[in-house]
Amino acid sequence: MSDSDALGLWLSSIGKESVQAFQDDFSGLTGMSLCLVHLDGAPALVASNRSLLCFHIEGRNGVRCQMQHRQFLARMMETGALVVDSCYAGLTCFACPVFRGKEIAGAFFGGMVSVDPPDSTVALDVARYEVKSMSRLDLEKALRLLRSTLSLLKGVRIASGPTIDETGRELMDAYGLSSREIMVIGQIVRGKSNLDIAEALFISEKTVKTHITNILKKTPAKNRYDLALLCKKYFDA
Repeated sequence: MSDSDALGLWLSSIGKESVQAFQDDFSGLTGMSLCLVHLDGAPALVASNRSLLCFHIEGRNGVRCQMQHRQFLARMMETGALVVDSCYAGLTCFACPVFRGKEIAGAFFGGMVSVDPPDSTVALDVARYEVKSMSRLDLEKALRLLRSTLSLLKGVRIASGPTIDETGRELMDAYGLSSREIMVIGQIVRGKSNLDIAEALFISEKTVKTHITNILKKTPAKNRYDLALLCKKYFDA
């Protein structure tokens, strides 16, 4: 499974809106920028509190920034642990792994702060760009909170219920279903009501109904009972 698929399934299992809200809240609390990214550095969510200085630097030398981001992520994947370092502009940034089971599915990439005492390599006017300044102790506390939160989610199973095996991937390919629609089907197979599904996936009942309508259009099933019979073999308990 590609890292893109793994991260997409992780997002679906937690709820994309919930992860975005956590990311925004963490960033607002700490003052650091934060973005869930794929292992190639591509963003999976809208970046929270994106640094104006980074925006300025990337506009002038985006290729160098992307290369360094990928180096950070490569080190993180090699060690399987949080990586904290300074970028070429002297700002402190980090890459924190996101696990789906034992597999690294993506990372929270962020920071872009000036840590006291400031790095002597910072050559740009950090005050002009309102760069967040924080002590190393505060940085360590914030990162400990991030790692602890992700640790709680490390063992979360898809849709708090059945998991998708390789045959389940065939189901997605056969009918052009999205990973989110597979989550809904997994709940239907277990006999869950629309309200139960909404609570499990952190979405509204209206959204559940919309997903089911779209699923029935894509598959030969005429109703949710037919759908459960059609898809039961694709799931393991």
